[in-house]
Amino acid sequence: MNLSKSRYTLGIRCKKLLWLSCFKSEEAEDLGNDSVFENGNKVGDLARSLFGEYTLINYDDNYKNMLDETTKYLNNKPNIICEASFSYDGNFCSVDILKNDFDGVEIYEVKSSTELKNIYVDDVSYQTWVLNKLGMNVKKSYVVYVNNKYVKEGDFDINKYFVIKEVTDKIDLASVEKRITELKEIINSKREPNIDLSEGCKRPYDCPFFKYCTKDLVKPNVFDIGWHVKFTKKLDMYYKGIISYKDVLDNGGFNEKANEQMKYELYNLPPKINKDRINTFLSQLTYPLYFLDFESYQDSIPVIDGTKPYQQICFQYSLHYYEKEGGELHHKEYLSG
Repeated sequence: MNLSKSRYTLGIRCKKLLWLSCFKSEEAEDLGNDSVFENGNKVGDLARSLFGEYTLINYDDNYKNMLDETTKYLNNKPNIICEASFSYDGNFCSVDILKNDFDGVEIYEVKSSTELKNIYVDDVSYQTWVLNKLGMNVKKSYVVYVNNKYVKEGDFDINKYFVIKEVTDKIDLASVEKRITELKEIINSKREPNIDLSEGCKRPYDCPFFKYCTKDLVKPNVFDIGWHVKFTKKLDMYYKGIISYKDVLDNGGFNEKANEQMKYELYNLPPKINKDRINTFLSQLTYPLYFLDFESYQDSIPVIDGTKPYQQICFQYSLHYYEKEGGELHHKEYLSG
């Protein structure tokens, strides 16, 4: 089985995650990341015009066609090639933006995030290694991400919208080669790796196989606790063998709300309703009374003046209100066109 840059970064996070994605993908949980992928595609498409005119290598299930197209355009330098594709010894990658100059190339990896993460450097490092192995002179490598300080005023400014960060000095090609060897052993093995839970289950992203990896734990368990208990604290309990709700409570538990949650689930207690606090709150209300419901969205690329990337923007509301006690119920609404 071959390695790609997406598989490489999965393996960097967790070798078991890589193996499961290759051999037990049906066990992956749908984490509802459709909007994340949509934003990634929108930002990636926009970034292609960062340096002017470009040639796009269209995706093809037959990677050879992508490789052949790339080779054709590589000879027509200087130019910009998007999704330029390369393969070396079973290691495949497509470069988001490749600046193809007479004296070498520059790699630009585009992310829809608003910060530079270590996993992005790993991504670029893999691409740099592949191109170096093919005898190409990679002059510099970059990560391109979204500037969340950018405010659209008038015409959209693509150069202010993106942050271009050079990561050349963060790349260790010897380490990349060592990792590639290790990860190829993983994906060419029929045995599921015996790897325990770790912070990588939640960082830098939630793992879609977390339910699979915890399927044999008693239910409910320490990982089912809410109420602002950090995942690292849950891991500490887990590593000590404190897993069930009873075990957690017997060992002091966490905060008051988390402990209350465990007791209610563990002992099937009746719902807790603090009527006195509800009555106190209601007694403080004065007319007119307003009941507001609204809907909002986040856009990775701002289209409205005065807004930033990923800013929460209200586009619809429904307002019911009473002007006085016993009065008529009024209603106003708005839907942006």
